[in-house]
Amino acid sequence: AARAAVGRAAQPGDRSEQPPVTVLTFHQPLASIIAYGLQRLDGRVWSSRHRGPLWIHAAAHEPRPSDIAMMEDFVRHTYSLDAPGEPTLPPAYPTSALV
Repeated sequence: AARAAVGRAAQPGDRSEQPPVTVLTFHQPLASIIAYGLQRLDGRVWSSRHRGPLWIHAAAHEPRPSDIAMMEDFVRHTYSLDAPGEPTLPPAYPTSALV
């Protein structure tokens, strides 16, 4: 495999030209809430050195209407503590998809 030389422009197919492929899977409605930037923190106990862009994948599990309503109420409440106005909520919660 050829390596990119110092001072040479990247060539098609060079690894440096490809976007990172880091994916996190969440159930809906959380996947779309994260993708919309409405949840900025996550309390996972494992650590990662990854920094930068990543894909958010919505799992195949269909959300219950009550789960969507509860999450949207939570987002509205926490948003009101931090910013004026109403948050822009996702219009839909697709499953088995990158959101």
